Amino acid sequence: MNRHTHSPTPLRFWQQNVNKSLISQLDLLNQVNPKAFDLIFIQEPHIDFLNLTRANPSWTVVYPSQHHSSPNTTWSVTLVSTSVSKNKWKQVHMQSADVTAVELTGDFGSVSFYNIYNVCENSDTLFKLQDFWSRRHPPTTRQWHQQHGLGGRFQQAPPLVG
Repeated sequence: MNRHTHSPTPLRFWQQNVNKSLISQLDLLNQVNPKAFDLIFIQEPHIDFLNLTRANPSWTVVYPSQHHSSPNTTWSVTLVSTSVSKNKWKQVHMQSADVTAVELTGDFGSVSFYNIYNVCENSDTLFKLQDFWSRRHPPTTRQWHQQHGLGGRFQQAPPLVG
């Protein structure tokens, strides 16, 4: 009997704080191969005079949902490799300038990735995220195939209780 085993393709991501530096962000874009990584989580991205960040044609930029109404408060962006089919991912809209989120789907089900910038002085962003999850996935609707991944800057972060 010939058995074929299907190994799922791993999701690969890179996370980095570029401290709003154009040079750091361009260096990051030159270092990370979009065929080797699916997602880049950037904290403190460089935002230019057009209120946009920098990327190259190998990446699709995902801004926080509130970016276009208040670009000066954007603290995270996520880049999705163009090698990931546009039919396999979508933005998850969350009302926070500190979080960008995407959901990828495949034969593994779906997984949501949250790129989080949490300031040192408080954990407000984490509490907003906890509230968002509670509303998006109430206990009665949670299923085995709903998975979450977190990337970002976590300083002075108390554990979330739920």
